[in-house]
Amino acid sequence: MNRWKRGFLFCLLFTLVVILSGCGAQITSNISIDEDGKGTKTVYAYISSSDLEYVEGGINALEEVLTKAKPDVLTMSKEDSETAGSGVQYVFTYSFDSIDDYNKKTEAITGKPHDAIYVAEESLFGRVYRFEETNPSYDLVKWATDAVDASEIISEGSGTDLFDMQDITVDIPGYSDSFYNRTANIKAEVDETYPIKRIEINTFLDFKDTITRELKIIFDSNIDSKIGQKDLKDYFHKFCNKVERKEESGEGIYTLLFEKMTTEQLTEEMNKLSKDKQNKIHLTPSKHSNTLHPFYNFDEDIVIDELLKGTYVNDNVMYRLYYPRGYEYSIDGTRYFNGYIDDEKNQAALESYYSGEEVFSVFGEFEKRFYMNSIDISVKILNNNKAEKSTKYIWNKYTANEIGYEELDLYFKELHPQIKVMESGQQRIYEDVCNITKETNQNSSENFSYYKKTEVSDNNKDVYLLYDSISFNSILGGLGLEEGINYDVYIPNNSKLKYASGNRETKRIEKNTKTKTDEDKKEQLLQFRFNENHAVVKVLLEKTAFPIVSLLILGLILFIGMVVIIALVVRIKRKKDTSSNQDELS
Repeated sequence: MNRWKRGFLFCLLFTLVVILSGCGAQITSNISIDEDGKGTKTVYAYISSSDLEYVEGGINALEEVLTKAKPDVLTMSKEDSETAGSGVQYVFTYSFDSIDDYNKKTEAITGKPHDAIYVAEESLFGRVYRFEETNPSYDLVKWATDAVDASEIISEGSGTDLFDMQDITVDIPGYSDSFYNRTANIKAEVDETYPIKRIEINTFLDFKDTITRELKIIFDSNIDSKIGQKDLKDYFHKFCNKVERKEESGEGIYTLLFEKMTTEQLTEEMNKLSKDKQNKIHLTPSKHSNTLHPFYNFDEDIVIDELLKGTYVNDNVMYRLYYPRGYEYSIDGTRYFNGYIDDEKNQAALESYYSGEEVFSVFGEFEKRFYMNSIDISVKILNNNKAEKSTKYIWNKYTANEIGYEELDLYFKELHPQIKVMESGQQRIYEDVCNITKETNQNSSENFSYYKKTEVSDNNKDVYLLYDSISFNSILGGLGLEEGINYDVYIPNNSKLKYASGNRETKRIEKNTKTKTDEDKKEQLLQFRFNENHAVVKVLLEKTAFPIVSLLILGLILFIGMVVIIALVVRIKRKKDTSSNQDELS
């Protein structure tokens, strides 16, 4: 190839580079896409008549080269001189059925991967069309310049440009834009979306069997009117059966009501709002929970991207949990929650915010402590073999009513089916009665007791030990008592109290001066007071013993006495009989 031909090809390739850099190039292209993603890509290549003079064989030779080299996906046409002016313009086109089809065909022409993106969304809330791609203009005509170079149809001395290139135009529904050929990334977008002003998600927990949720979607009144109230209600009915609307302070408020649903039902309803069905909600009692100490674990993942399809929220979504007053809460630290009391609803509330398109996750624990008024225990020593123990669980009526009489009754009946339920003034009382004997009474791993004669007894004295180990942690769930545990022991007056201890605090008593005596009942009263939920009580009693020898001697004396008495009676009777007979003879 001679120097002039090489010079022409250099100028040609330089021109193509100039096209890409935007320095007066005149290759133009257009892409037109409709609502469905179908369209046509067109590349216009103009050659002036002066440039054609340097093509050996003229326009026919050039057309033959381009026709043979043209990729199969392209169609080529030529415009006449009237349209092309003093030169000729070739039009290369290819159609596509989708953006993926467009990328594949562009790759077939350029030999390089292509990454165009097309978004077409039309909904009740408006429309969005967006086209993006890396500018492929240079690569789309490189096959032509390569073919001309290889054909050697350019004559000597040509120093002009064979192809002049210019700008790129993009047509999408409702919008058209032009881009300078130097632009590396092409992006055309039309966004006519009616936004949601704000969203509130209010969840009501009562820690029973169901959950109620209100999802409020708020629009500015002008947006509400533009979209149409009926259309909006119909749209929201796709996600919820019960939809209410009201106007307030220049806003249109739509409330989606999910009333008294189980967590499974609410999860199913919430998944209608999620594209990928990511929503879940759980409310479960902790293993430590019971009637007296309710303890619940709550966790939820919620995303409402399907509900927001075609629109967005101007402000962050408000997420609010309502729950009964009196419960304490602990929330996972990854989210900030503001806690307060809603006086209007007479409930406690936790409030947080998040972006509407993200997955909002929350985990929390809720617990409530009901305080029993007191536990009154009364142990009465009946005889040498048995003591009777009464345990009274005493509740303030207000607290019992808050828990629920039926639930409280059932709770204690499960502890002991024979438990007695009674009321006294402003108190509700549950009484459990059992006997303590020499046999160890162990009704749980935490409680056991006995009352029996000890090995230190001798001929002169009998020593008895009352031992009672009690714990109410399993019943109270670790809760405290307002007035603690009152523990009374009634001791017969014929017994001497040697010592008594409660929870390792031992008091030694030589005389019964520190016990109270009920003269009518002839009993001594020993009292303990515990501020903990457990206690170990030990009471040591002493009685005068009656040894076997003493009893035998006493029995013998009684026997001899009885014999003497009988003998005297017989003798007196005989005397009476003799005297009576003598009187009859005289």
